[in-house]
Amino acid sequence: MVLLSGYGTPAPAIDFAPLIRELDAFDVIVVEGFGYGYSDLDVAERTVNNITAELHEVLATLEVDEPIILVGHSAGGLYARYYANTYPDQVAAVIGIDPMAASTSSLDVGTPSATDGLLNTLGVVRAVTTIAPHLVQPPGDAYTPAERRQTHALTNWNYGNPSVSDEWSRLGANSTMAAAKPFAADVPVLEMLSTESVENIPDWLSAHEAELDGVVSHQLEVLDGPHYLHWTQSPAMARIITQFVASHVTP
Repeated sequence: MVLLSGYGTPAPAIDFAPLIRELDAFDVIVVEGFGYGYSDLDVAERTVNNITAELHEVLATLEVDEPIILVGHSAGGLYARYYANTYPDQVAAVIGIDPMAASTSSLDVGTPSATDGLLNTLGVVRAVTTIAPHLVQPPGDAYTPAERRQTHALTNWNYGNPSVSDEWSRLGANSTMAAAKPFAADVPVLEMLSTESVENIPDWLSAHEAELDGVVSHQLEVLDGPHYLHWTQSPAMARIITQFVASHVTP
């Protein structure tokens, strides 16, 4: 099971920690792309093609030689869909955690904004995470004190870096690329949406229903909570994932 974080998540392996602990029946890998976690921070051209090829290279390096269950949060769901269409024989199922629905856009690759990097240079982010850490820390008690310290440090380290800024400028174009091919009919797809997104984004639910329409084995769940569902709903998510995999994924 391979987990892909959402856009801008500073420490993906730590961010997914509560869910990983609940998924102890699976071999779980978290891939931290360029700009995230401890990866290099200044790698340009965060196109969906490059992100997909880099993920494929990582899995080959790790000698993952069997079909994977690809789990993507937010923008990670966009990349999971594209990966499944690019390497269909290597994906056993796709699972989305409040994922972005791929849609065509008039946006082309833009000029990466310097705003985030400027804020980081001025020390605003560092000051906020020190004075008011709750603004960047997940709610609840699912994280250990050590994990919260790492989240704090990596937020300061990664915020507004060139790779993440470049990725932001390409989200519209990347979504258009992903939308060019729908999910294959024979790939099992589970999507778990948050009530926060469903209630605040008018077409969030209908867009996801539409993209699953042609998938033979699919399941759509709406769970109470924020966009980062795994912060508060990891036990329920793990149960849903385990049941879905048991029912729809060939061993």
